[in-house]
Amino acid sequence: MSHFYSKRGFKASPTESNIMYQPISEPYQAGPTSEEYEPLSEDRGRAVVLYSPVCEFSYPFAFRMSELIKEVAPDVPIKLINTWESPEESIERKNCTIVVNGRPIKTFFMEREKFQREVKEALEMPV
Repeated sequence: MSHFYSKRGFKASPTESNIMYQPISEPYQAGPTSEEYEPLSEDRGRAVVLYSPVCEFSYPFAFRMSELIKEVAPDVPIKLINTWESPEESIERKNCTIVVNGRPIKTFFMEREKFQREVKEALEMPV
């Protein structure tokens, strides 16, 4: 395998045996930044949480976010969306992981109080 990878530009690690890496020649870019989530009419009055089956933590995190939302807003409908099964839903929301009442939530859910405060504020704001 090392021959296969080295023919494609991979280099052997100078410190780790059996490890190869691909040198990065250009600065890292974190995807398109020009497109931001624009509120969708169907997102008003509800929460939408995206998750991906690729990451083992994605669904448990999405489920935990939904539980935290229920704690502060038990009557708000919550929709969990698998981005592989419904890619169009993810594309419409510009891959924004969590949207409450048409507003993206930026706080990581493990900052429980701050996360729930942001959820409450999103629910109080008109869309």
